[in-house]
Amino acid sequence: MAGRFRWGIVGPGNIARKFGTGVLLSETSEVAVVGSRDLGRSETFCAEFGGRAVGSYDEVLGAEDVDGVYIATPHHLHAELTIAAAKAGKNVLCEKPCALRAEDAARAIEACQAAGVLFCEAYLYRTHPLTAQVMGVVHSGKLGVIRHIAAEFAFGAADDWQNVRTVLEYGGGGLMDVGVYPVSYAMMVFGGEPKRVSYLFEKSESGYDGWASGSMIFDGGRTVSFGCGIHVQMENRVRIYGTHGMLDVSRPWDCTEGFRVKSHGSDDWEEIEGIKADRFGNEVDVFVRSLDQGFVASMTPDDSLAVIRTLDRLRIYGGLDFPGDP
Repeated sequence: MAGRFRWGIVGPGNIARKFGTGVLLSETSEVAVVGSRDLGRSETFCAEFGGRAVGSYDEVLGAEDVDGVYIATPHHLHAELTIAAAKAGKNVLCEKPCALRAEDAARAIEACQAAGVLFCEAYLYRTHPLTAQVMGVVHSGKLGVIRHIAAEFAFGAADDWQNVRTVLEYGGGGLMDVGVYPVSYAMMVFGGEPKRVSYLFEKSESGYDGWASGSMIFDGGRTVSFGCGIHVQMENRVRIYGTHGMLDVSRPWDCTEGFRVKSHGSDDWEEIEGIKADRFGNEVDVFVRSLDQGFVASMTPDDSLAVIRTLDRLRIYGGLDFPGDP
């Protein structure tokens, strides 16, 4: 496209601040309009990252000087804001998860497709070149047939931590906040959706999943074990096991380090240096450069739907219910 892509930011919270830094570092984009229900928050954000501050989400969606919106509100608002953005003719980069339920994700994606706008769910690792390097090794056959994946993402917040990420009505809790990462990573490696799933978690006093262990089984007996949580610290890495060797990614989510590969029968690891790129700036540029083809290849709408369907199944297995669930 001619000129710089003009972003509207919906929800200028902590993750949006990182996105704003990414926009400043990007080769393609600028911040145009920032909307919060608290005008002061928008003004503070714009003082650092540029753009025009407004006091509502609707003003961002209706702005003529916005080409696309970045939705960074609490989870439960993602689907309806995506639908509203699509109806306003805006391209959409929506933070994960794109909805609380598969049926809502489908409605949101259908709205984007009907409006002819680009939709992408913002899994940072998917657009980062480090992940492409990992997948290159997986597809090379160096590991043989992949049989098992072990992955985890958790952080050790205090048990009495109060945050939107711990509000059940907002989709808070371990699975939807951070468990989405190991689940989606395993699905990227194996392709398709699992045949069977399980999800066992410790329920907080307010009903969300504080920490958990899950499993998935794919065609051919391929297995996944994953951990996630808000109130426990884990190593936060991914290990991929094949018939010929294994691959270990020590920082798969922030992509700040490389990875290593070892053949079975050997004690020596081959260290592979990761390609460096700002996570958010890279995501911004990949999104903008995908406008002409109509989808982001590393995280397509079909990928998003497959992941949210799997999250539904994991929640059902574990008995993790959100208000409004059927």
